[in-house]
Amino acid sequence: ANFGDQHEYSPTTVVSSALAFWDPDLNWIIDEWHANKADGKAFDGNADIRWFGIADGGAGIAPYYALADKIPADVQSAVAETIDSIKSGALMVELDVSAPTSD
Repeated sequence: ANFGDQHEYSPTTVVSSALAFWDPDLNWIIDEWHANKADGKAFDGNADIRWFGIADGGAGIAPYYALADKIPADVQSAVAETIDSIKSGALMVELDVSAPTSD
C-alpha cells in the first residue's frame, strides 16, 4: 500500500487509515505493455494519468482492530455500506485533484 495502515504507530488512537494499493496501476502498465508486444497496439509509456480509487481496487480503509468496539455499529454499517456502494458503482465519487485552498 502506498498509504499504509498506521495502526501500529498508535493502536489506541488510530481508528483506521486510508490505504492506497498499487495493484491496479501495475496491472494497467503491464497490460498496456503486453498489448504492445502481443498485438502491436501503440504504446506511449502510459503517459495518460489514471486514478484508481475504491471502485477500481486502488484504495480502501484499514480495519478498526481493537477500537472496533468503540465505534457504534450504525457507524460501522454506514461506512461498510458506503464502501460497497462505491465498489458497485451505485455511488460515484467525483475525483478532484485541484490544489486545496483555504480562506
